[in-house]
Amino acid sequence: MSPSDVWLQLERVYSGVISVAEFENWLYNSADVQDVLGEGPALGLLEFNYLRPEALRELRSLIDQIYAQLRPAGGPMDTARRVAEDFLAGNLLLHDAARTLAGLWSAGHEWVPTEFVYIDDELDNVPHPKQYPLWEPSALREKLRQWEPMLAEFHRLARAGCEHILSHLPPAD
Repeated sequence: MSPSDVWLQLERVYSGVISVAEFENWLYNSADVQDVLGEGPALGLLEFNYLRPEALRELRSLIDQIYAQLRPAGGPMDTARRVAEDFLAGNLLLHDAARTLAGLWSAGHEWVPTEFVYIDDELDNVPHPKQYPLWEPSALREKLRQWEPMLAEFHRLARAGCEHILSHLPPAD
């Protein structure tokens, strides 16, 4: 396992892409965590109580401490890299990519293209695919038909923005 795989798993559980239980299972089956993070942070993760009701919040705090110690400012870059790669690979919806990247920009990471803030704002007017079952089918078809040209443009802008992010981030560890 490469160092970037360890950091990717930390980012994925932090962002909610994988569950705390999935992360715990991965951690216990990964021999390289201590080599990448060092003894203290690895031991902190191994000793962590993943069954507590507040496990996700507390795990995020622990991950924040690990990033602060070993990779200051790395968390947002890891998130942006994962989102850009997943979106370009077709594994992440436009709504979710735009929301995450706009959130990074709003948190002061101005290296994220501002197009994501615009896209995220405009997508408030378009149902998220998870909401489709809640819509009456003919109303949904009409809404999506009205937005089709803009959605195509948003996809084009998001692809260009993700390519820009990946071309400007430092290489993954």
